[in-house]
Formats: sequence, C-alpha cells, structure tokens
Amino acid sequence: ELNHSLNYANTFRFDTLRLAVAVRWAIGVQYYNAENIGQPYILPTDNEVFAEATLRYPRGWLVDPFLSANARTQITESFVVSTTGKRTTAKFRDPITTAQTFGLARAFADSLNRNRLALRLGFSYKQIRSEFYTQMTDNPKTPNIKERWKTEIGVEFKSDASLKFYENIQWNGSLELFYNFQKLNQTVFRLNGELQANITRLFGIVLRTEACYDIRQRAGLQYKENVRIGLVYSL
Repeated sequence: ELNHSLNYANTFRFDTLRLAVAVRWAIGVQYYNAENIGQPYILPTDNEVFAEATLRYPRGWLVDPFLSANARTQITESFVVSTTGKRTTAKFRDPITTAQTFGLARAFADSLNRNRLALRLGFSYKQIRSEFYTQMTDNPKTPNIKERWKTEIGVEFKSDASLKFYENIQWNGSLELFYNFQKLNQTVFRLNGELQANITRLFGIVLRTEACYDIRQRAGLQYKENVRIGLVYSL
C-alpha cells in the first residue's frame, strides 16, 4: 500500500476581515487479493480532496460572524469489489458536494499558539451533483428517473483542533455534523484525527483515524484506522 496526503491551512488578513483557506488531499493505492475473489486488484484507499474558504469578521464580540464555502469530491475512481467482480461507484466530480454556510464562530488558542480550537455553528445550504453515479442524488421513490442534482438545507456544527504535545508530536482533528432539516435520517457525521510523531526532520510515524456516518453511502458507522511510517514534512 502506498499513500500520500497533504494538509494546508492559512489565514489572510484584509483590514478587519480574516480569510481562512484550508485544503486537504489524500490519495492511496492498495494491492488487494482475497480468497473469495477470483483475481487481485489495484484499488484506491484514501481518495478525497476537500477545499474550504471561510471569511470571518472579528468584531471583538464573544463570537464572530462568518461565511464559508467548500467542496468535497473523489480524486480518482472508487470501486466496490465482490465475488462478481469490480464495480465503479464514483470518480472525480461525480458526485461532488458543495456547501455554503453562514453563522457564528469562536476560536481559542494558548499564548504560544501551539494549541488551537475553533468552533462554529451556522445554517448551511448544500448541493450534491452527479452524472453517472447517482447513489447520493437519486430518489428511490421515482425508479424511472435518475435524479442527478440534490439540495439540502440544515444546521452545520464544525470544530477543528490542533494540539502539540512535544516539539515532535502533534495531533490534528476535525469534527463535522450536518443536521438535515428535510430528512432527519440523513444527518451526516464525520470525524478525522491524525497523530504525527517525527522521528527525524523528514521521517515520522502517522496514526490516522476516520469515522463517517451517511446512510446514503452505508447503513451504519464507517470506521478506518491505520498506522503509516514514511516521509513527513511540515512547514
């Protein structure tokens, strides 16, 4: 298995406004061979890109008003493997999820800015677009029509945290919860965490945990955990 990931975040100042930009990229491939599968496959493991821009107006209040826009999609094709073979389930921008949110945010940090916590709560308008792989957009009540566009309105809660235990050990994590006003059973939950321990400047160990609940993808909680050793570079 080979994997590559990138986490970028930066904040730009424009007079009294703050623009925070975040990009997360994760891609990996795996040689997959099981006894009940007729042949081995090369499959993607990590396969997602996420980008978000958040405009915040720090007025000096207890909380700050904000506006944000983000997009999330696959980088390459995704597959499901069974005894009958390999079936494609998604590809780049098919489906793609975009969302716009406005609400209130609060940020905390220690005096050295080593440990940070950001919280936000707001109303969100979400769009899901697809072309061929319509599992996220199709309405099962209309079997003769394949819907390729879907909108959702709800409340979004999001938190981002960064903790630095030692000079060479750091944990970064995020929690997202989208409460769908239209269909309560389609509430989406995401949890991501990454513990990075640098052995040398360019070599380290990374422990990643991911959890996701989205009934349109799978009935039940999806969970993944892995430990990786390789090249790590931080700015």
